[in-house]
Amino acid sequence: MDIDSFFEKNRKIKHNLGMKDIPKHFSNWQTDNAVCLDFFNWIRLESNAGSIKLNINSDVSEVAEELTARQHLGVLHRSSDSKGWRSIVLHGLSSIMTGPVHDYKGIVDQDTLESWTDVSRFFPKTVSWINQNIPFNDFSRIRVMMLDPKGYINPHKDMDIDFLGGGLNIAITNPKGVEFAIDNSGIIPWNVSDIRMINIGRYHSVINNSENLRIHILAYPRTVEWDIKSMQVVCESYEKELTVIK
Repeated sequence: MDIDSFFEKNRKIKHNLGMKDIPKHFSNWQTDNAVCLDFFNWIRLESNAGSIKLNINSDVSEVAEELTARQHLGVLHRSSDSKGWRSIVLHGLSSIMTGPVHDYKGIVDQDTLESWTDVSRFFPKTVSWINQNIPFNDFSRIRVMMLDPKGYINPHKDMDIDFLGGGLNIAITNPKGVEFAIDNSGIIPWNVSDIRMINIGRYHSVINNSENLRIHILAYPRTVEWDIKSMQVVCESYEKELTVIK
């Protein structure tokens, strides 16, 4: 599907309208860690959510100022499938390796662990904000993802199954005129400082019809399994999201 048709279709759909109610057997997730884990995995795989806004509130104004001032350090990302999509890798294999480790077979040992990159030292406020606000014990990739004015990211998906999140998507700037569509889940109602899990198993696309730079951060945990504190944040956030759409 071309990008114009993709947005035309999904603008007609209310975001997360198809989210499922919480099964009763998860009612004690707050007091039973095993139930919390099951509820968390149900949210990721079976809830039918397009995205979930996490209950994490933090000012990102200093981060926005720092990233905007250093935006020229970004390198093109998936340029064959986008226009004006650029990235700065703060934590990863290197500051210019914007993809996952399997993209670099023959160059990088596939067991290599990601670390803070050489460019991260130029972003002290951003790194400090990430360490204080992102609820992961350890990180794999952390990337600043920028979309230039009049830029776009073609519809694509990152997995072959419905999967809510691998990491977190944080809105640092989100100018009026930017739209993020998820197939069959409508347009995400982003606000600056929102931290969301995104269903990367569905086709999704972004357009920037503004005159300003759109900046988000993508942060991924070291392992697929999250720690209990992070899972609790997701579970309580899902409960809140249901009250918003009902």
